Amino acid sequence: MMNLMTIKLILVFVIIIPHSNSFYIPTSSPIFGRKINGNTIFQSSNHKPNIVIQSTISEHNEHDLDVDVDVEQPSSTEPILAKRWFPVKPEDALLTRYDTLVRGAYIRHVLLETEEMVDIATQTYLRGDNREKGTTSTTNTEQIMDPFGQLAKDLSACSKSRDESGKIGWVDNAFHPSHLSSASQTNTEVNEAVSELISPSVIQELFKLKPKGGDILKLRHENQWHLVRVDDLLIDYVKSDNKNDTRDNENSVMKYKQRGENKVFTSRSKLKGLGARPKAPKIVNVKGKEIEEVYNEKSDVAKSYYIATSGCQMNVADSERLAGVFENKLNLQPTTNPNDANVIILNTCSIRDHAEQKVYDTLGPFAARKRKGESLGLIVAGCVAQQEGEALLKRVPEVDLVMGPQYVNRLDDLLDDVSRGHQVVATDPTLISEDLSRPIRGHSVKAWVNVIHGCNEHCTYCVVPGVRGVEQSR
Repeated sequence: MMNLMTIKLILVFVIIIPHSNSFYIPTSSPIFGRKINGNTIFQSSNHKPNIVIQSTISEHNEHDLDVDVDVEQPSSTEPILAKRWFPVKPEDALLTRYDTLVRGAYIRHVLLETEEMVDIATQTYLRGDNREKGTTSTTNTEQIMDPFGQLAKDLSACSKSRDESGKIGWVDNAFHPSHLSSASQTNTEVNEAVSELISPSVIQELFKLKPKGGDILKLRHENQWHLVRVDDLLIDYVKSDNKNDTRDNENSVMKYKQRGENKVFTSRSKLKGLGARPKAPKIVNVKGKEIEEVYNEKSDVAKSYYIATSGCQMNVADSERLAGVFENKLNLQPTTNPNDANVIILNTCSIRDHAEQKVYDTLGPFAARKRKGESLGLIVAGCVAQQEGEALLKRVPEVDLVMGPQYVNRLDDLLDDVSRGHQVVATDPTLISEDLSRPIRGHSVKAWVNVIHGCNEHCTYCVVPGVRGVEQSR
């Protein structure tokens, strides 16, 4: 049996390259062939060294196969191009320019005299050792909860912000289109309101570095140094426009990025069946006695919501945050019966094709309610929403909102368009701002807490980087 297998191997080898005792195996794909001295060489398209295997058939035993492995280095005349890896920084993964997306930031600072003091303060903050260990006083609790604020109180030379934990407040991004279009203002005049606390030129340098929420930056102005912490970003919900020069849609770039786009469809076609126009309930943010008054005046005002969650613990955590937006911001009440809900969210999973197909099966009864003319908000969130995007609306036109995981804390903003009868797609990669939704926990003694969003590993079998984007820490 072994001799027969060896004969077959030798015959195949002779057929492939009949006039040479060499054949080439590339170390990676894709590969292409070219002729050198009459021999076909299969070379890797990314110019990695190729493995050259020299084979010799013994004169004494034609069934023996001796193999010597050598490495052929690429020609010095050919450029060696490094394979582009996926983006690992949130600002590099954006399809919309940073300055178009970020309108402003909430910042605090520690003012110091020398760069050495800034470096020491930074290390102290990162280690968290600017407090006495083993104490349980009220002051120590404040240090644990806000180490940067305690650092400002202890070290900052700015007397106006020191007692307020280094607070500067909200500052504008001078490079945002809303400021660039204003001919009456220069970049340094945009933040004149906080100029007594920090120079507008320092803020300008801050936004040149494209920070995200939670970043600590070291900036210099004249003879002074600022250790600046970005607590939060003010993010615009940017609608995608392929004609807009702020977007980069080249395929050579897109294939290494999380795909997605933001769109709002203001006109919607009639639905199949009775030909009814799709209706969505009004989302009215009122409290107390005003709720009953609004409910009595308008019958199409949303009163309750229902969330159906599938998939992993990340989706469970997202559903708790979605519930927090509904109850704490929009004053909607949960219901366990989807037939009683005015707003329905399917928080979906795309780890397997079966889970993805279940989304469309689940949407069927809800879509039938909308075809009958019922005022119902139908939302698809999670990984299937990010993966399918606008294609989901084409398959199920009854859906009002398709939103990716990165837009969970922007639900109330998106529902504003939905309540006007529009169809919304929100899957464009974005920067995750501070979540103030106060999640509604599904358990009394345990809670899912997001420490990091997304992933940079890009394992072959995993869908997370493609649907949840690059890593973004809290």
